Amino acid sequence: MDIKTMRSFLTQFQETLLVKKEMVLSGERILVAGICLEEETLKLYLFAEGKDRSAYFKNLERMERKRKKGTLTRREEILGQLEEGQNEIFDILPEIRINGKLYEFSSGTSGNLEEYDEWGRILLMNLLLHQAEFGFLEERELSLIAYHILEFAGKYDRIPFTKEDLQTLEFIHKPKNYHVPVKRKMTLKLGEQKGGRQSFFCEKTGKRVEFFINSVKLVDLQKEIYQKSEELLRRGRMSGEQAEEYREHMKKLCPADKRLIVVAYECGEAFLEFYTREELLETVKPVCCAESYFLLGRFADGSGMHGKELKTALIYQPVEPDIKEVELELLCAFVRGEEI
Repeated sequence: MDIKTMRSFLTQFQETLLVKKEMVLSGERILVAGICLEEETLKLYLFAEGKDRSAYFKNLERMERKRKKGTLTRREEILGQLEEGQNEIFDILPEIRINGKLYEFSSGTSGNLEEYDEWGRILLMNLLLHQAEFGFLEERELSLIAYHILEFAGKYDRIPFTKEDLQTLEFIHKPKNYHVPVKRKMTLKLGEQKGGRQSFFCEKTGKRVEFFINSVKLVDLQKEIYQKSEELLRRGRMSGEQAEEYREHMKKLCPADKRLIVVAYECGEAFLEFYTREELLETVKPVCCAESYFLLGRFADGSGMHGKELKTALIYQPVEPDIKEVELELLCAFVRGEEI
C-alpha cells in the first residue's frame, strides 16, 4: 500500500458521536463504538469478538489448488463455503430504535481486523484518533476482532440525536439463520414415501431439527416452462421474444428427454438442500447464478400430513425419465434461529 491509497481509505467524518455501549445481539456481545456522519451518510459502527479464521483460509487455499487442478468436487466446494456469509450482521439487524423512533439501515459491511484488511485497520485508527473507546475489546488481538458498519437509509446533514439519546438505543433484529452441514445419504424409491420422522442435530442452535420426506417425483421441466411462459404471455407479462429466450435458456438446464427430481418434505425449522450422488461427485464447473436462483425458488403452501410446513426442493441434475430410485444426500440446511 502507498500513501495515496492510505489517504483514500481515511474516512472524513463531518460529525462523530462516540458512546462505548455494550449490547447483546443473537447471544453475541456487541460494542457500539459510535455513529458518524460522512458525506450525508450516517453510519453505525459496531465491534465484536471475531474468530480465528486461519483454518478457514487454509481450507480455501486447499480448495483453490484443487480447483485449478480440476479435481475439486461439487460436494467439497459446497461444504467448504458454508462459513461464508455467516458474519453479515445486516441480515439480522434491519433497524434500530433511538428515543422511541425507528431508523432503518440500507446496507451493511462486515469483516475481521486481519492484517490483510488494511481498510478495516485504518478505520480503527481513525476512530481511535477521535478518542473512541472499545471496552471489553481493548486487549483483544486485532485479528480476533470483528467490525460491522451499518448505513442508515436516507441522507443526513447532521446527526439527529445526542450522546444521551444513544443510551436508549435498541436493536430491532430478526432471528439469525444458519447454513449448516447435515451429510445424510439416502436411497429413495420414486413416489410417496412411507418413512417416518427423521432429524439432525444443529450445533449452531443446540437443537434437533425434525423433518419428513413425503414424496420423490420427476418433473418435466420443458413442459412446465412452456406452460408457465404461455401463462405469462397471456397476462402480458412477457413478450413472444422473451418467452422464446426463456424456453431456450431452460433447455440448457434440462434436455427434453431428461427429468429433474422434486423432493416434497415437511420441516418447520429449516430449508433442506438435497443433491444427487452424481452431482456431488462431479468436478466443479461454472454455474450461472440466474439458473440456480430460478430453480431454488420453488415452495409449496400450507402444512403437510404431519402438521409441519410443506416445502419442495428441486434438484437441478438431469436424470433419465425411467429411473425407479435415486441416491440423494441431504448435504446442508438453512436452519432458522430462535425468534427474539
